[in-house]
Amino acid sequence: RNMFGYDSKLKLKELLLFIADQELAIEKMRQILAAIRDFEPYAAFKRLDRNASGFIGTKELCQFERENGYREVSPEDFIFMVNYFDLDGDGKLNYHDFLQVLLPCDNPFLRSAATQRPNQELYPNEFLPMRVERAMSQLIFKEVKLHLKAENIKRSLESSYDFSVRAAFKAIDDWNYNYIDKQNLKRFLRSMGHLASK
Repeated sequence: RNMFGYDSKLKLKELLLFIADQELAIEKMRQILAAIRDFEPYAAFKRLDRNASGFIGTKELCQFERENGYREVSPEDFIFMVNYFDLDGDGKLNYHDFLQVLLPCDNPFLRSAATQRPNQELYPNEFLPMRVERAMSQLIFKEVKLHLKAENIKRSLESSYDFSVRAAFKAIDDWNYNYIDKQNLKRFLRSMGHLASK
């Protein structure tokens, strides 16, 4: 029997809808960035990797955001975001990880257009064109805020007396498929009073 209570289901619904909503907004921002002709991903990477280490960490991300007017961020704010995109778990983003932050997921044409632009030389202390700096910093800021708020909702959910990952999974996997797909996700949200679109 699933003892996952209504309050916990509400928190789970809040988490799922928050992530879905933010991811859609971020994907739009990625497409806007990729469509800017002056945006070239490797130059963007070098813009943040000022010391040419081949990696970007929380300090570099924070520095970039502060240089673009986001003064309220601290390096700690970027930990969850870095952990999310960091495929090898070393606490830093390599070029491939960084591409996952910036490039569109749902538009292969724009994705390939951006990656096929000729590499631009960028020297230490140089900046990217203003439109690119602005679009990139807005995107990264939105991504950071997504991870910070999602972590807060997760903590709130995990502190519920009836929480376990298994119970949360079972709440969505209502027909015991042992996987979550669009159908059972849609049914779960509908049972919680939300009509989800595709």
